[in-house]
Amino acid sequence: LHHACQPAYGADGQSLGRRACFQDITDRRAVEEQLRKREAILEGIGFAAGQLLRDENWERSIHKVLERLGAASGVSRITVVQNHQRQNGEYLMQPRFSWIDPRAGGSIETPLPEGLPYRAAGLARWETVLAHGECLSGVAREFPPQERRFLMDQEIASILLAPLFAGRQWWGFIGFEESVRERRWTRTEVDALRAAADNLSAAIQRELTENALRSKEAFLRGIQEVMLDAVEVIDSEGTIVWRNMLAGEIYGNTVGSKCYENLNRMNRCPDCAHQAIQQDGVPRDYECEVIDTRGRKRIMWVRATPFHGPKGDITAIVETSRDITERKRMEGALRESQKRLELALEGSGLGLWDWDLSRGRIFWSQSMFTMLGLDSRNDLLTFGEVNALVKSDDINLFDIADQLISGKLDHIDQTFRMQHTDGHWIWLRVRCELSQAAADNGLH
Repeated sequence: LHHACQPAYGADGQSLGRRACFQDITDRRAVEEQLRKREAILEGIGFAAGQLLRDENWERSIHKVLERLGAASGVSRITVVQNHQRQNGEYLMQPRFSWIDPRAGGSIETPLPEGLPYRAAGLARWETVLAHGECLSGVAREFPPQERRFLMDQEIASILLAPLFAGRQWWGFIGFEESVRERRWTRTEVDALRAAADNLSAAIQRELTENALRSKEAFLRGIQEVMLDAVEVIDSEGTIVWRNMLAGEIYGNTVGSKCYENLNRMNRCPDCAHQAIQQDGVPRDYECEVIDTRGRKRIMWVRATPFHGPKGDITAIVETSRDITERKRMEGALRESQKRLELALEGSGLGLWDWDLSRGRIFWSQSMFTMLGLDSRNDLLTFGEVNALVKSDDINLFDIADQLISGKLDHIDQTFRMQHTDGHWIWLRVRCELSQAAADNGLH
């Protein structure tokens, strides 16, 4: 209740006492609490997305991510579970990582059993729902009997489960567990935590893809390192005079055929790189799509280099081509991951900075450009460009940079103004921690 009290007077001006008014503000407080929770969760998602995007190995940063998500969502425990599939197709739960609120007690501190089959534990519904990409949430006592017993044995009062995928493969799930009180998850909370799970899925897929690519490349190098690329030698008439085995496997053409037949053409390409090289002697790089001998579409990166004869004239073109189909797919997946991050940041009104102190370069998320009304850029900003937008009365970025580099500061939590493109100033609060980048060993 909101209470307001005022003195009351009669017609003769004599005091009659005090007049009290009470207003029920329960609904307002509930809305304020929901907004506070939403802001906290979105902030946690922004932090998690930034960590997972920067670190090539998501397992190195998962503990920080879970800790921030746990504090933001106000749960007792978060558990990341990976699936293990038997030869008969049965899925088992394999707990990988967990975070526990220090204030939580009881059996919530006991990890989930390892190698527990979903169906044998009475959790067949979980397997079905999560494998189809849907979330599960609710109060434990309202779950079906077998699921209720499983949750109550763990002293879980409420739970939210979000699926994790590696590409199209159901990888496992992340569980947000509440043991202190029954909690009914709002649609906003479910959507926000699902976004956090999607960011983790993207990081898992990225690492699996990169590991698969590294393993494949190491295997091929071990067999025949010089044969990683398809190589063809083409004369001035466009005739293939030599090629290696890999070129034959990709393009299918034989020695004596024309190079443009690789692209299923009957004549030379209108923008033929070979003819341009014959004229100016400058190597050319280009990309093209081909259908290989197995009927698969491939995207090839091609390097065409002039080959000079004894008299110095160009007698042939050496073409080295490499399959970049997977890289293109990964680039597309990364763009989608970055798009989800930007949507999360824009939806929460947050911007992401990465300040390379040693080089004076600054990365901004697209949401930062939007916040200031600037046209988005993909390249790095200079220190001077950013400093020119800052209200110098509020903060001195030069002094802060010196203190960070000298070790006098290891974090920043400051409020200052930056200028919008239409001329007005907007207030920003910046919170960040000093870290050392693994790639260049520099301070960020």
